[in-house]
Amino acid sequence: MLLPLDPYVDALDIDIENIYSAAYDLGVVDGKLYMVCDSYNSITFIVNMDKLRASRLELPMKDWTWDEFKTEYAPNLTLVEDGRFT
Repeated sequence: MLLPLDPYVDALDIDIENIYSAAYDLGVVDGKLYMVCDSYNSITFIVNMDKLRASRLELPMKDWTWDEFKTEYAPNLTLVEDGRFT
């Protein structure tokens, strides 16, 4: 049987605003916290803004897709020299 963890969050003065919402939401059922994951894998996308600007591309919007990245961004950010990709 699971016990709601909300009283512990309050007692330990844990600021849930500092917790990645997707990780926190995994343990919430009917508005109560029952589980906390001990690890969460988030995908990080690092952008070289200088290269992006030099290619006259805008920073991708929040709702961009991998297909858009492959068709719009990757070809414009890939250099081919002597058959080698950079």
